[in-house]
Amino acid sequence: MDLGNGRGLSMDAERLTFQGRAGSPPVEVAWTRVRRLEWRTRPYAEALGLLAFALLGLWAPTQAIRIMALAAGVVGVLLAALYRHQGLTVEVEDGARLQWPLGMALRGSAREARLEAARVVLREAGRARGVPVSDPDA
Repeated sequence: MDLGNGRGLSMDAERLTFQGRAGSPPVEVAWTRVRRLEWRTRPYAEALGLLAFALLGLWAPTQAIRIMALAAGVVGVLLAALYRHQGLTVEVEDGARLQWPLGMALRGSAREARLEAARVVLREAGRARGVPVSDPDA
């Protein structure tokens, strides 16, 4: 499945494959090695760093700078509220945990729909193979 931005996730009868970026080598894990799958979704909290500009703007010497700083803070809050990071953790037989960043998507966007479709397919594929799958709807 194409997840956008050159990322992809594919499954067949024998392996699970993740393509991190276009041009980078794919990471393959045999289903026989997979012990657990965990789908992660989290807010884009990094955007809240823009609130620092809003706070600094309180001491700005001019009204225009205060307004721009406030706007930066508002943008940060909106980004944190509207965007979500998606990721997959694959735990393999030796206890190693592979962290696969699947991407970030705006709520309600086509990209979010692709990520959601990938999550559903992965959940079903894992359950069909007896692999525990942890996700928000599990």
